[in-house]
Amino acid sequence: MTLAINHLGPFALTCLLLDRLLSTPGSRIVTVSSLAHRRGVMHFEDLHLEQHYQPAEAYAQSKLANLLFTHELHSRLTAAGSGTLALAAHPGNARTMLWLTSSLLERVLRGQFLGVI
Repeated sequence: MTLAINHLGPFALTCLLLDRLLSTPGSRIVTVSSLAHRRGVMHFEDLHLEQHYQPAEAYAQSKLANLLFTHELHSRLTAAGSGTLALAAHPGNARTMLWLTSSLLERVLRGQFLGVI
């Protein structure tokens, strides 16, 4: 679910809207990523981490996938001479329910910064 929600859904939406974006002057495709991508490793043989699911690892991999997609999309748009930009942004930490699957220790430590326990 992590990869589907954080990467595959936005990827599919971008693909569905791409023709309209390309025909709109000054359009931008902004992918919301995270600094967690730095810990990410792409497990192409097990993209959903079914063999060893860890919430933080799945999140980091999904955000790395966001950046790999954005980089490739930017390269293709530039090569095609498109005026559409592909960008990625890290919005900072957000208070979400994502961390409820983490260990109690991790929730306590994160809770100090996010107000989530």
